[in-house]
Amino acid sequence: MKTLLIIFLILNLPIFSQEKTRTIVISNNGEKTKIEVDNKHKKLKTKTSKTYYWLKSKKVLSTQGAYQGSLLHGIYESNYKNHQLKSQGIFKYGLKTKTWKYWDQQGVLQKTETWKNGILIETLNYKNGSPELSPLPNKNKKGLKLNLRKKKVKKSKDKESTKKEKEDKKEEEQQKSTKKTKNTEESALKENTKKEVTP
Repeated sequence: MKTLLIIFLILNLPIFSQEKTRTIVISNNGEKTKIEVDNKHKKLKTKTSKTYYWLKSKKVLSTQGAYQGSLLHGIYESNYKNHQLKSQGIFKYGLKTKTWKYWDQQGVLQKTETWKNGILIETLNYKNGSPELSPLPNKNKKGLKLNLRKKKVKKSKDKESTKKEKEDKKEEEQQKSTKKTKNTEESALKENTKKEVTP
């Protein structure tokens, strides 16, 4: 019995030790791309709203709502002919995720994108060394939630300013009523003074 178990384990050792990803380097016209692909060939239920990136015949391809080949899964790096970084990011089962960065041929950062499960959340374009916030490229569930959060913050600021305006109006009304009371008291005092002086 022990012998059978040992034989089973030895025969299946390659299956248990199989890496989750494998690294592939692709050269094209002097530019190099280093990618990691899913080594376990996980079958996914795809969503038609998302774009999947995959490898076939040493080419990175992308398709909306489907894939055919090995899904990109892990680090993605591409370089210009002069070895400067061109782009860098992470794939999770064919979908872009986390932060993606893009550089020009001189190594100057041009753009960063924030992705979550294949949905673009934010794009930052860099001009003169400073990032500029760009609007979301399309309406999607995550993006709408993000926009709603921004609106809630704005609404709370609006509530604060409205509350302050109300307090200012209340204070102004109190000052007016105080002035009216003083004016009424002064008028009454003058009237009393006139009555006393007049025989």
